[in-house]
Amino acid sequence: PDGPPSPPSQSPSSPGSSYQAQTSTSTTGGDLSIQVTLPLPFSASVACARFSDLPQQSRWSPWLGSVAYLDPSSSSSSSSSSPPPGGSGRGSSGGSGSGSAETEWTLNVRGVRYRWRAVSEVLDDPYPGIAWESVSGLANRGLVEFLPSGAEEASREEVPQELLPQEE
Repeated sequence: PDGPPSPPSQSPSSPGSSYQAQTSTSTTGGDLSIQVTLPLPFSASVACARFSDLPQQSRWSPWLGSVAYLDPSSSSSSSSSSPPPGGSGRGSSGGSGSGSAETEWTLNVRGVRYRWRAVSEVLDDPYPGIAWESVSGLANRGLVEFLPSGAEEASREEVPQELLPQEE
């Protein structure tokens, strides 16, 4: 709808590093797509377990103010730092959807605060990872997979993460 994306730009990486990042935008500038691959010094299962512990992300991301699971049994916006009962977030890319959980996110960038709610699902197949899509607020979606690259190492690959244009 916005036309073909602009050519991706790649961030510089140091010699010997396998860190790679690419961004692209649509021709109208409405969509931003980010793809990152970087080596990790631990296994794919450990990486996925830590990354998919969503409320803990605000402890290591300087931009995230908070992430909280929403209580599905309440019509109000009550939240907690742990997954809802029976909804550990464990699922598979087979698409059952039974492991999805809704979360509320707060992001602070250059003094501007963004909020959104998202549904996420932890994936097991073909690689451990997590997929998400916003359901309200700042429109975004993405997928992070942790690819085994050795006995005790993995690489983290985000493909793609998109910020979508706001509908009015």
